[in-house]
Amino acid sequence: MDRKTNLIVVGAGGAGLTAALTAAEAGLSVLILEKEGEIGGSTVMSGGSFALAGTDIQEANSIADTPSLLFDDLRRYGGNENDPDVVRAYTENQAETYAWLRGLGAKFAPTVRDSPGNSVRRTHTITPSAVIPLLLEKALATGLVDIVYGARAWKLTTDPTTGRATGVAVEGEEPFAAYATHGVVLASGGFTRSPELIKRFAPAFASARVSGGKGNTGDGLLMAWKLGADLLDVGHIQGNFGVHPAGKSNAVVHPIYRGAIVVNKNGNRYVNEAITFKMHSNACMAQPGRITYQIFDQGVMDKSDDSMPSFSFKSRVATGDVLKADTLAELAGMIGVPPENLENTLDRYNAGVDAGVDRDFGRTEIAPGIGPRVKIRTAPYYAFPSSVVILGTYCGIRVDGAMRVIDVLGMEIDGLFAAGEVVGGFHGHGEIPGAALGKALIFGRLAARSAATNTLYVADTATMA
Repeated sequence: MDRKTNLIVVGAGGAGLTAALTAAEAGLSVLILEKEGEIGGSTVMSGGSFALAGTDIQEANSIADTPSLLFDDLRRYGGNENDPDVVRAYTENQAETYAWLRGLGAKFAPTVRDSPGNSVRRTHTITPSAVIPLLLEKALATGLVDIVYGARAWKLTTDPTTGRATGVAVEGEEPFAAYATHGVVLASGGFTRSPELIKRFAPAFASARVSGGKGNTGDGLLMAWKLGADLLDVGHIQGNFGVHPAGKSNAVVHPIYRGAIVVNKNGNRYVNEAITFKMHSNACMAQPGRITYQIFDQGVMDKSDDSMPSFSFKSRVATGDVLKADTLAELAGMIGVPPENLENTLDRYNAGVDAGVDRDFGRTEIAPGIGPRVKIRTAPYYAFPSSVVILGTYCGIRVDGAMRVIDVLGMEIDGLFAAGEVVGGFHGHGEIPGAALGKALIFGRLAARSAATNTLYVADTATMA
C-alpha cells in the first residue's frame, strides 16, 4: 500500500536519523526507509571522532580555535579541491549541531585530541553506539516519525511536468511507493559494498579490503544520478592505509603519525610519511605485494593511546598484530625484509633528522601540523604490517550549501536533498579525521531544514512517473 508523508529519509545512519529528528522538530511527518534490519549504517562503525572548533571543551583545555581556522584546515587538507560553499556549510553550522547534540543528552569526552590535518587539537569524541539509538529514540518520541526496516528505496519518482522529486519506489517484503510533500533526503551512505561501483570509479582499489555499512551499495547515488545529479570527488576515491592485512578488524592504525616510518618488502622507504592516510593508500598499493610495514621504536610506542583506535599500539602487541623485537635485525627477520636494508634505511633516516633534511622524500614533520620528525633509535623496535581498506567512498552527489542536490547543468533538482557519505564535494583529496562523522550529522540537519522550508507539493500521485 502506498505511503504519504511530508518528508522521506532514505537511510537510518547518523545523517538520516539526524535529518528525521530535525524535520520532526520543525513539525514535519517523516518516513525513514532503512534497507537493513537495524539502524546505524557506517556511523555506528566509526571511531566517534568529530571535528569541531570553538567548543567549551576546547576552552576548558586552553585551546584557541575558530570556525575560520577549521575552514582553512579543511580546504588545505582537501588540496583546495573541495567545494568552499559545502565546507563553509560545515564550519558555520558545526557549533549549533554540537550544542543540539549536547541538548539531546549526547556525551562528549572531556578532552580533545590532535590528529593529522588539524592545526590545533579539535578532535572531539562521542560514542556512536550510544548516539545512534538516542537519535532514533528522540525521533520516535515526537510522534511524527515512522521507520520501515528491510525497505530498499531503488528509484526516485518525479512530477512528469516539473521534474520535482516527489517520492521513491521501495523494494522489500511488500513493495510499495512512498510520496512526500516536502521532498526526499538521500542519506543512504556510500558504495564500499558495491564491487561494481568500486571497479568503475576506483579500479586501482578493486582488490582492496572493504568496510562500511552493510547496505552501502550506492543506492542513493544511483537514484540521483538517474535524475541527472552531478557527482564530485570521484577522482579522489581512495582507500585508508593502516589496516592489518591479516587482521580480523578493519580498524586502521597509524604509528606514522606519531613518528614511525614505513618501508616496503625490500626494507626501503618509499614515501613521505606525513602525507594523508588516503594518499598513503595509493603509495601502498604500488608496492610489492601491496603490503608495507610501519616501523617504530619505544619512543613512538610510548605515545600509544588506547582511547583512539588509530593510535592504539600497545594493545596490538598482545594480539600479535604489532611485532616486537630487541634489535632491528631480529625485527627484519620477523617481517621478512633484508636486515641490512632495514638497518641502512633507519640509519639514513636518523641522520636526516639530525641534519634537518629528508633528502629522499622531503618529510619535515611527523604529520601535517604535528611537530618535527623524531629519530627511531630506542629499543625495543616494532613493526605493524599494513595494507589498505576502503572504509568510505568520500565522494558522491553534488549539493549546494543547503544540501540541495545539483544536476550536471548546475541546476537544483527540486525536492531532492542529500546528507552524509553520499554527498560529494566536501573532502577533496583528503579527509581530516572527524570530518566524516561531522558531515553526517551537520549535513543531516541542513538537509532537513531545507526540506522543511521547501515549497509544499500537492499532486495526484497516480500521475507521478
